[in-house]
Amino acid sequence: MPPRACLIPGCPRNAMRGSSRCSQHGGRNTNADRGYDAQHEAIAKRVRQATHCAKCGARGTIDNPIEAGHIIPRAEGGTNTPGNYRPECRRCNRSAGGRLGQQRRRRR
Repeated sequence: MPPRACLIPGCPRNAMRGSSRCSQHGGRNTNADRGYDAQHEAIAKRVRQATHCAKCGARGTIDNPIEAGHIIPRAEGGTNTPGNYRPECRRCNRSAGGRLGQQRRRRR
């Protein structure tokens, strides 16, 4: 099978075997690669049993399910301990991604 081009527009490299991206754009593929372990999964499973979002109060639905969100983001030194999780709807949890605390707080 001939090598495929990386899916990132403009990237001249070939994709890694079994992937659609090159080594530079491959990213971290598994939860373990991203620092989430079995303890995280166990805590997140308990948090996801909640029916409403702690941020906006929305009820979890198929299109906007409840997820386990970090109170203090890992990017700011937050940990994967039970006290650092809260139930958040997907919309609220994903809206905070990539921004640090002050930027997130200004947007609310």
